[in-house]
Amino acid sequence: MPKNIFPHYYNLSPFLIWFLYVEKIFILYYNSRTVPGNVLYLILALIGSLALVYFLSYLTNKIVKDANRTTLITLGILGILFFYNLEYTAVDYLLISRVKWFGYYANTTAIISFIIIFATCSKLIIDAGKTFERSNKYFFVVLAIFSLLSLASIDINGRGVVKLRNPVNTDNVKDPSETKPNIYYIIVDSYTSPTSLSQYWNYKDTVFTNFLQKKGFYIAEESRSNYTTTIYSLSASLNMSYLDYDTTETEAIDLSLPGLIRHNKLNKILSNLGYRFFNYSLFDIYGQKKFYTDIYFKPSFVWLNGTLLETI
Repeated sequence: MPKNIFPHYYNLSPFLIWFLYVEKIFILYYNSRTVPGNVLYLILALIGSLALVYFLSYLTNKIVKDANRTTLITLGILGILFFYNLEYTAVDYLLISRVKWFGYYANTTAIISFIIIFATCSKLIIDAGKTFERSNKYFFVVLAIFSLLSLASIDINGRGVVKLRNPVNTDNVKDPSETKPNIYYIIVDSYTSPTSLSQYWNYKDTVFTNFLQKKGFYIAEESRSNYTTTIYSLSASLNMSYLDYDTTETEAIDLSLPGLIRHNKLNKILSNLGYRFFNYSLFDIYGQKKFYTDIYFKPSFVWLNGTLLETI
């Protein structure tokens, strides 16, 4: 076993995988013009992931006792860990969408597939009578090229930033009345309107709506959202404006929208009018943490974006 785990430059390929991962996180933040909520936590996560690269390389080298084989096997492990979303998309396309297999166990199917493929390839690499020097050189060059190409996706012009089409001026809002009635803004997420329930599902939602009406609530009988997902719709309604964004910058947009909800125009107006705010939603809003913190609405960290850990 060589004393040095990385005797040649091309044995540093695992660190290029890590660098690609760090680039992706940086680009997500930069393209959405979002500041990390906890910079120290992010720095520790990146340092920890770098330490993981070295630890896996060291451990694999202890087992395999060959630097070139260590590099290839470590690349496989890190590729699955850091870029799981890409491999999952491939499995979903080949096995689930086309063959219609394992539709209800897509993630489990993907993980099992990767384990089988990785174990088979590792066994072939260990047993092969090659040095794999040329293979490692190719991988190093390819990863270096990808690292340079990914820099081209940095959004210098701010395409990933979601903007309000007609931003409301909250500075000169005056209270037209002396009384301040309580305001309850209830959105039953993914729940269709009473009219649609009756028309398409032959279901009368009168127990729920009558209860609210007796309490003095206004029911929007024919309500419909302007967008197909909650985070987009709520970003628009709480800011009283349609959203302008580049549809090609999906990940950056998803990172920008929580900021629009957190610092929305409606809350600022009501706060200026003397209202207190209580948040029982899925999102952090106006200085208050989201109410739902169970497994279904667990906090997601951008540094886990696209990794295997994000599925756990």
